Amino acid sequence: MTHEVTRCTFSFMNKDQKLGQQLKTYRLERDWTQEDLAKHLGVSRRLIIRLENGKGNILDLTRAKIERKLGLKSPLAAA
Repeated sequence: MTHEVTRCTFSFMNKDQKLGQQLKTYRLERDWTQEDLAKHLGVSRRLIIRLENGKGNILDLTRAKIERKLGLKSPLAAA
C-alpha cells in the first residue's frame, strides 16, 4: 500500500500542510507511531498530530530542522 498525496491536492496546501503530509507518508512507510516520529525529530507528539491534521503552524526554524532530519528539500534553502 502506498501513501501518496496527489499533485492536485498537494498544490492547494500551505507549507505546513505539505510538511504534515510528508511527515505522515514518512511515518507510515516506516510503520512508526506518531510518538516514534516525534522522538526521531526531537519534537512533541502533539506537534506531529497537528501537522498531520493540517492544523500545524510552526516556526520556519522548526520546519527547517524537521526537513533537514527527513532529508527533504527546504523551500527556505532556495530563497
